[in-house]
Amino acid sequence: MKLKNPLKKIIIPGFEGLSLHEVSLFFYQGITKGAVTTRASSLAFNFFLAFFPSIIVIFTLIPFVPITGFQEQLFILIMEVLPPSTFGATKSIVDDIINNERGGLLSFTFILALYFCTNGVNAMITGFNSTYHHKDDRSWLQLKLLSFSLTVILTIFL
Repeated sequence: MKLKNPLKKIIIPGFEGLSLHEVSLFFYQGITKGAVTTRASSLAFNFFLAFFPSIIVIFTLIPFVPITGFQEQLFILIMEVLPPSTFGATKSIVDDIINNERGGLLSFTFILALYFCTNGVNAMITGFNSTYHHKDDRSWLQLKLLSFSLTVILTIFL
């Protein structure tokens, strides 16, 4: 009780006249009632799900953009990163993807990666916008269109 009185008297600039006690209470309620861990795990899952189609898209693009000696350097890098038994199992698959042009696989994995990345950006927007203190008023379609356009912009930047 002795701690509350001094905190109610401390007013931090930039918090519109709210005391340190009120700001701390607001923050505590946001953390405890806002399901932060659930939102973080949802975000991590969605981006992890988008990771593998994106890697396949990148590997499928390699035959279309020939760079001298790139495949050999890529295999050396993969061999250094993966354990020997895993590299032996994946070498033939990666070699087949890199050395043979597959337009159908590229189209399919590009659409799949775009879909999963859009879901990841959607989860990120939802996670950052949802709070215990405020409800987001965007419709489902508006949120999907925003997520898709942000995904395309981020892809162009990359």
